[in-house]
This record gives sequence, C-alpha cells and structure tokens, in this order.
Amino acid sequence: MTPLILDEIVPAIGAKPVGEIQPVRVTGVSTDSRTVAAGNLFFAIPGPRFDGHAFVDAALKTACGAVVERTRWQGGHAPTGKGLLMVTDTVAALGRLAQFYRQQLSGTVIAITGSNGKTTTKSMIAHVLAGSRKGSASRKSFNNHIGVPLTLLSAEVADEYVVVEIGTSAPGEIDRLGALVTPSVAVITGVAEAHVEQLRDVHGVAIEKASLLKHLRRGGLAVVNIDREALRQCVLSDEDAIDAARGGKPSLLTYGTCEQADLRMTSWRQDGDRLRLEINGRIALNLPATGRHNALNAVAAFAVARRLGMTEEQIAERFESYTPPAMRVERTRVGRLDIINDAYNANPGSMEAALDVLRAAGSPGRRVLVVGDMAELGDRSEYWHAWLGRQAVGMPLGLLVAIGEQAETVVSAAREALRDNGRSRRGRPKLVAYATTNEAVAEVPGLLKRDDQVLIKGSRAVALERVVEAVIQWAERAATESPGPSTTPKPTRKRAPARTRVKASP
Repeated sequence: MTPLILDEIVPAIGAKPVGEIQPVRVTGVSTDSRTVAAGNLFFAIPGPRFDGHAFVDAALKTACGAVVERTRWQGGHAPTGKGLLMVTDTVAALGRLAQFYRQQLSGTVIAITGSNGKTTTKSMIAHVLAGSRKGSASRKSFNNHIGVPLTLLSAEVADEYVVVEIGTSAPGEIDRLGALVTPSVAVITGVAEAHVEQLRDVHGVAIEKASLLKHLRRGGLAVVNIDREALRQCVLSDEDAIDAARGGKPSLLTYGTCEQADLRMTSWRQDGDRLRLEINGRIALNLPATGRHNALNAVAAFAVARRLGMTEEQIAERFESYTPPAMRVERTRVGRLDIINDAYNANPGSMEAALDVLRAAGSPGRRVLVVGDMAELGDRSEYWHAWLGRQAVGMPLGLLVAIGEQAETVVSAAREALRDNGRSRRGRPKLVAYATTNEAVAEVPGLLKRDDQVLIKGSRAVALERVVEAVIQWAERAATESPGPSTTPKPTRKRAPARTRVKASP
C-alpha cells in the first residue's frame, strides 16, 4: 500500500475521530490482530465467531490506529500517538477506504469472477504479467466483501496492474463489489450450478456474474466465456450488460470452444503433466496444467495479457514456468501413488471437470475417487449428488468414496446405475460412504493400494485436505515397504521419501 495520512482517511470513510487526530502515517490495513504490522490501521470487524473489537487494545500495541463501531466500542481514547476512528459499520468503512484508494491506482485493475476457475485464472494472469510488469494480485481466495478491499489496499499506486478476484453467494454481491473495484478489464470464466440455494438456477448465476460488466470503466474490456448458453444469452442478448457505468461501451471479447467465440480453443491435449492447446488454430500454448477446464483458463489469461500489450511469444514463454495454486488439481506423487488434490471447493461444474481429469489420467493402477458434499445447492442438493454418483461410475473406476451428509445419496445412485448398466460384480468399483470426515481420515488409507491414482474433491465445509494428508502419510509409509500390492502397511522406522509436487494446474 502506498502510504496515506490519517487526515485523508477520516473523510474518505466517514469517520469521527475519538480525541484529537494524530499526524499518523498509514502504510497498510489489517483485520487480524495476530498479524497486524507497524504502520497498519486496524479495522475491528465483527464476525460470527470473533469480534475484532475485543482485540483493539492488543492490535494498538503494534498498529498506528484502529477503526471501531460506535455501538460496539466500549473503550476510551487510543494510546498517545495512535489514531482511533469511530464509524457506523467497519466493513462498510473498509470498502469505502478501498474505493477511495482505487481511484488513485494508475495501473490496469483486472477483476475476475465466475463459478469455477477464478483463482486459477487469477494466478495465470498474475504469473504471465509478472514477466514484464510490476503489479499485484489477491492472495489466496480473497474474493468477498473483506478480501476484495484488502486486495485493492495491498496494491501500490504505481503498480502497472492489480488482479482482483470477486466471488458471490447471494444476489447483488458482485454488483456491490464491482462498484467498488470499477475494473478496466473484467473476466467471467463461466457459470455453473453454484450457490443456487440463493441464486436459484444457472440463469440466476449468469445474471449475477454479468452484473460485474456494468461497472467496467469507459474504454475497458470484457473477456467472457460463452460456452454455457445461460451466460451467452445474458451477455450477447442484453446490450445494457456491458454498458460502462459512466457511459460509453467497453469492448467485448468472447472465448470458449463454441463457434461464436472470438478466441476459440480449437484443440487441446494432455501430455503427461502438461497441457498443450491451440487458440484459433494457430496460437500454441504449453503449460504445467491438467484438464480441459484449465486450458480454457489459459485462454482467458492469454486475452488479458494481450490487452496489456504482451506479444504472443512473451505470453507463451511465461506459461512454460507457471506454478499452480494449492489444492486445485494439485498433483503429488509418493512412491507409486499418484494423489490429485482438488479439495479446495466443489460444485457440479467443477466436479465434472475433475471427473474429466481422472477419466483422462493414465495410471497402471486403479482410479480412485474420493468426493465430499457439494455445498449451497439448496433443494437441488440430492439431485446433484445422485448425478455425481451416476457420473462417477460411468468411467473405469476401482473405488468410490463419498463423505458427508449426502454420501449415501452418492453411493446409492452409483449402485443403482451399476445395476442398470448390467456391470458384472467383478467389474464394479467398490463403493463406500462415510458420514464424517473423521471416519474417512481413519479408514480411507486402508482401502488404497500402492499404485492407485487418487482424486480428492469436495466443498470447503467437508475439509477433505485432512483426507489428503492422511493418504500422503499412508503413502510415505507404504513406499518404504517391500514392493507388491498392499493395503495398509506395517509400521516402519525407515525414513519416508520426500513428497514430490508435480507441476500441474488446478
């Protein structure tokens, strides 16, 4: 963050100082008293588990000041030399500060939304641009009403680009965040049946995602995946969808695999742990990634990099060294076991992409699928989990493990599909359901064999990263045992081999 003076911040966020305004220099913001740094302005955010107001005194030992809510703050003046600002709503105040700061950013602000692929596309764009430009991108999945402001405020005024990820779970969230970000480039990676508990259906999702486009700055660029009809209709049939907030229309650049796409992915193939793809039959990209969905993410990143003036050759060269974010089709090999960790989140669209990855995977052993509940599907939850069970056993599979409240739904649908397809008992995968992650952590390793290929995916609420870690620990022990088919190995004192992370994209 380029430093601000507290005098600037007071009117920007509509605050009332407690006592005299101190000549404080603010070099950053924080919402976590445990990680607050010198020069930070601490925002006391009330949450479902903790209220930041309880930690203001602790934060002020390091922070240069704090922003508090007048109805929650029970303390007095700040210590000498510290600033204390009173507001009605600290979350809203954080947003107002970010909006004020965004107007000072001189570089290109790139906003990314979509049901799937936001974080991966963000990481691709940031990696490609970093080869020739100075800029920043949101950390992890900072994509909500707190994460988006923190992303903007972490940028430097002189940065040439800032990449912001924007998410939603309810109608109107993207509209509000879009008004805060006012991007020069907006990317929509696509739509799927995600958050439909609040957004009703895929058409509601498309409307929500497309609301970002009306906040594009004049002369900006919209980059939109139009493979799904719902989003294609929403963007192409509604001229108002891409009207800039201040009048005048930005450019629209579409991408995907359909004939109408401006940037069309005309071919792709998996070559081991690398993706090789072509755009419009002539532009070749080669990157450490896995799956068709990530090939499309690369097309979006290509479009943004070209917008910022990079040549096709520069972009292709940067993609060669791309490194994926964690828990998004992150591949780890331990001994002969191949583990694909896609446990960050799940919805029907991303689950289908994960199944494609496992279906296309080449492995001498069994394909093993470990799935957790897909959250926020509302009254369609049972339908989509039954769909998952049927889809899973439609491929060659040795073991299907379902975890969570909908585990029995997944397994029952899979069992019924196997009966309907007339698969012999000998050719059927083993089907197992666990109601809790704790049960799965204790038992899943015992179901595996040394040369299995295991894909693990579910929503954050199921915390399948714990299963991933249990499987890795089992594989490290198994790798020290004598070769041959095995289940759970005997305890050993031999040193386990180091884990090898394969460069494969989420």
